[in-house]
Amino acid sequence: MIEHVSSTNENIRKGIAASLGLTTEVLMKHRHAQISAINLLRAVYELPVSHWFSECIRQAIPSLVDIAVKSGSNDVRQLALCMTHDLCGKVEFQGDIKDAIMKDLNNQLESQYPPTGRHHDVLSQLLKCAESVKKGMEQRQMPFSLPCPWGSPVDFLRDVVRTLLDKIITLSIYGEEMEIDTAQMLLRQIVEDERLNPNLEIDVSRWLNDATTPRFLWTSVPENFINVSGIFKNHLTVDMPFLSKLVEMAANGGSDGVRVASIDLVSTVCRDRDLSSESAQQIASIIRSERQSIIAKWSKPSRCASWIPLIGDMAKRVWFAEAVPIMLEIWKEASVNEDESCRDAEQWLISALISEELSSNPSYQESLANTLPNDLEILVSGAQSQNKVKEIVARVLKIVAQNIKDGIGDTADIDDQSNLPVSRPLRQFLDQPAHWEYRAVWVDILATLTRYFPIELPSVPVIIARMALRDPDSEVQNVCFNALQLLMDQTAESLNAIRSTVLSNSDAFFDSQDYRARHFIAVFLACLGQSKESLQYANEMHLWSIPELVEENLKSAFQDDKKEVRLSWIEFLATIKIHEAKPSVTRKLLDVAIKDPTVMDEAIGALQRLLKDGALLTA
Repeated sequence: MIEHVSSTNENIRKGIAASLGLTTEVLMKHRHAQISAINLLRAVYELPVSHWFSECIRQAIPSLVDIAVKSGSNDVRQLALCMTHDLCGKVEFQGDIKDAIMKDLNNQLESQYPPTGRHHDVLSQLLKCAESVKKGMEQRQMPFSLPCPWGSPVDFLRDVVRTLLDKIITLSIYGEEMEIDTAQMLLRQIVEDERLNPNLEIDVSRWLNDATTPRFLWTSVPENFINVSGIFKNHLTVDMPFLSKLVEMAANGGSDGVRVASIDLVSTVCRDRDLSSESAQQIASIIRSERQSIIAKWSKPSRCASWIPLIGDMAKRVWFAEAVPIMLEIWKEASVNEDESCRDAEQWLISALISEELSSNPSYQESLANTLPNDLEILVSGAQSQNKVKEIVARVLKIVAQNIKDGIGDTADIDDQSNLPVSRPLRQFLDQPAHWEYRAVWVDILATLTRYFPIELPSVPVIIARMALRDPDSEVQNVCFNALQLLMDQTAESLNAIRSTVLSNSDAFFDSQDYRARHFIAVFLACLGQSKESLQYANEMHLWSIPELVEENLKSAFQDDKKEVRLSWIEFLATIKIHEAKPSVTRKLLDVAIKDPTVMDEAIGALQRLLKDGALLTA
């Protein structure tokens, strides 16, 4: 009948369409009439001339989508979903369905008081969709089983990011407990799937200013904000006001959790971004002004140690005279109880103190005593004021050295696999195949401490020498070789400890595929020959075996494909003082001087020095 009447007159058709649209809209607002309204809409949709009533159908789509999402009656909801899916099959309605879905989700994420649970329902549905997309199950997981007028759920989620991200972030900071957890999981999915966040950049300043007001100080809001900022750490708009506020939160953020999370976030941002020296200087200035708060106000004092890596990082970037005294104060506070936090504090402190930027800068050493405040309560008993920094640092180093010494066993503790004389506590740092950086850092720490405490740590050179041969990573081996050369130049004790290990494993060095090992053996022999202390061991078998060792390997050494190795052997031969240069050795050196143009000058120089010293008198 509708079709017949509508066909007679265009004005009548328009009037019928307007009436149908109004009737459908009114019926859909009444729960008991929704089935009738949907059936009426379907009847119009199935008319052969349904295109006459496209506007009527389009007008009903928002209400239809709302029923499909919210209806408490499963029958009504399924009827609405079925109708929506059918409409989605026509291109002319897909844009309207997109708009209706996004508008409905947006409305449901608006603030609600008292809470109704709708926030959590929507967030959960979006999270399931994001998870299904990540797993490649895209066809079955649109929220609330809605149709997908987008090209795919990936396109839908991109629209969610563009349209709803601010509301999701707000709920992840201020929502109810379940909403917060779900919202933050959804944000992680968005960040982890690069398809969903092209060119994503987040300015969190509007949440930062509110979340850090006093009314939220002892609530979960500040910590929620830090957690959300951490999720977006690679997508944050970072400026100095933002960093300054984070550092202030780390100093005065209320709970320990907020403070530690703030420190971690600042450290991450500073490490991963190209931080300007001006920004680093401002952060250092805030740390300086908040010195007391940084060390105090902790529920668990040992957690203040979290500051040490950040302060050390700022000191490496810019001149920060107070950095070391502040770190020492923190170390003292964190070391009240000997637990894991205490050990972390020690490791972080030593890593900062031995860093090239701090240890090689004379200005730090010169100014620390002058910049240290008079009321610093971490002095060693009886220390003079002008030596207070030296005494404090020595005390820290001594404690750490003792802890490391306790981790080094005797030969009975040697593990068959790694052949390192270390007990379990230290082995956890030196025996981590997946973390070569840890092993390299600990080789540096062990070598540095042994320079200061060679008597307390006699086994360290042996450990490092064995790691130089056996570590699976070439970078760690390189650190080991550099550390060994440093130790040989420092003390006779270290040289003698290395001597036995290297000479008893000389074949491994000579035959190594790593040219650094072949280079090292020549450097080692030269150092051994120049050492006055070595003369007292002249009766030992190892020392008497050196001439034969040299003669056996010299030919292959001079034919080595690495110029560095050939040069190191020439330099070694020029230092021979502990035995006469055998004719065969000097002939090989002369042969190199004639035939190898890449090292000719150095070989001639070595021959001249040997002749001057009288080492060739018997040649």
